[in-house]
Amino acid sequence: MTFSESDFQLWRHHPVSRVVIQYLNDYAVSLEREALERWRSGALRLIDEQEMRGRVLTCLEMADLSFESIRGFYEGEKAQEEGK
Repeated sequence: MTFSESDFQLWRHHPVSRVVIQYLNDYAVSLEREALERWRSGALRLIDEQEMRGRVLTCLEMADLSFESIRGFYEGEKAQEEGK
């Protein structure tokens, strides 16, 4: 990994990043609303529900991404490569 926690915080609080993070949260809410409306109307198939749930969870995970998560991922990748 080639950036520091302060670099990450600068990115996280950059105006464009804040818009992207807000979009991810709003999009997740929109997907949840759509799923509920389709469920109420009887038009929500299981496979659609599973796909929408995955998209919602991914959006929320990305919106809440932390420096520690990134560092942990790359430290795990490095350890796997060294173990080969």
